[in-house]
Amino acid sequence: MRKTASARGNAHSRDGMSRPRRPAARLFDLRLVSDDPAPVYQQLVDQLRLLVSTGELSPGARLPSARHLAANLGVNRNTALRAYMVLAREGVFEGRRGGGSRVQSREPRSLRRPDP
Repeated sequence: MRKTASARGNAHSRDGMSRPRRPAARLFDLRLVSDDPAPVYQQLVDQLRLLVSTGELSPGARLPSARHLAANLGVNRNTALRAYMVLAREGVFEGRRGGGSRVQSREPRSLRRPDP
């Protein structure tokens, strides 16, 4: 069954039945510094990693698309994609084709605090 999107944001199938779309991913407060010696993608990686480690981005949280994040920050989409790919390789984020990216359900070892 083929699906189309309406102007109201509901997905419709050919039979006219509608279903609500997935909730939009929350954008978070990120600050990029132009005179920082670190590349922009690395600034994104560091800030996103911090949001996960402090719990501001909780396990399983849906992330905005790289395109949406880039547009809101005024950076190239490839910059946001690179940051997401680095965090996916580290096991902080997980991505699914067509399903968007999410924070890993379990905290990666790289973010765990050592036992006292």
